[in-house]
Amino acid sequence: MGGSAGYEWGWEKESRFETRSEKTIPPCRQVAVTWTPYQRVVRVNPVFHVEDYQWDKGNGERTVHSWRDRGYQTVYSHGYYIDGISDKLLPSGQPDGREDKIEEKLDPKSCAK
Repeated sequence: MGGSAGYEWGWEKESRFETRSEKTIPPCRQVAVTWTPYQRVVRVNPVFHVEDYQWDKGNGERTVHSWRDRGYQTVYSHGYYIDGISDKLLPSGQPDGREDKIEEKLDPKSCAK
């Protein structure tokens, strides 16, 4: 008597945005600007959508289109969680974050006149 089990799943979503802002750089200075997103830890409970389910009860392999042929295709994985990191979003859907500007004086002898 033996058996085997396996599953396969995947999920992906990508979104990009661009924000432009004008910066004034005073004479004889150098400026560095960074943007850091606010992030948070998220925990999700996976949900599996069954398209095909196969098993062998000992009298040949059987394929059905619901979980264990019970009539439902959605399986909620209670007790199993995936922890991850997510950007904090603004109501517009763009990531929220902090912009930092670091300004440094240059040696006056090296500046253009």
